[in-house]
Amino acid sequence: MYCPDKGRPSLPPSLLSSVTLLQFYDNVSDEEAVERTRFDLRWKVALNLLLDFPGFDPSCLSYFPQRWIENKKERYAFDRLINVARTAGWLPDKLTLLTDTTRAKGAGAVQDT
Repeated sequence: MYCPDKGRPSLPPSLLSSVTLLQFYDNVSDEEAVERTRFDLRWKVALNLLLDFPGFDPSCLSYFPQRWIENKKERYAFDRLINVARTAGWLPDKLTLLTDTTRAKGAGAVQDT
């Protein structure tokens, strides 16, 4: 998915996937996520980064999912994460999803006047 002789050097997809998960979990911007890879010891430990990790350009977090979509690999990281979690015993094979349908039921009961 990357050109070997043009542009900046690629970053490992595993790193970008992990940063994206932490970014989602902590609800931070691309810029903040990169800053945390440089300065936050908790992120460094979770990402297995060296203390002097220099970071990367925040635009990598925007281009990364675009490349996956262009190459029809957008579910790859998610499916792999689920498989690894199930193999490790962190997720059962079947999950029960409970959904609150209060608003949906109420929406159908309202009539136009």
